[in-house]
Amino acid sequence: MSWDLQVSKQARRDLAALNEEDRNAINVAIRRLANDPSQGNFKKLRGGQGWRLRAGNWRVLLELDTRTGVMRVTRVLNRRDAYRG
Repeated sequence: MSWDLQVSKQARRDLAALNEEDRNAINVAIRRLANDPSQGNFKKLRGGQGWRLRAGNWRVLLELDTRTGVMRVTRVLNRRDAYRG
């Protein structure tokens, strides 16, 4: 199943703040995941807080809607900041 990919305004800002190399690597990882969820380091977060995709030192935080087939990227954060509440 291929997912319909949506990127939040905040995630777009997060990506814009990155250098070109990191931004390109993250975009490739996101697109690969949207086409085939078995690709990449993709995992459900504890406490029902959504999903995460590892891309080097970066974490892409996601929400999945299995009913509509929508994968929404909510944030792109450095791994040291990604899980702080």
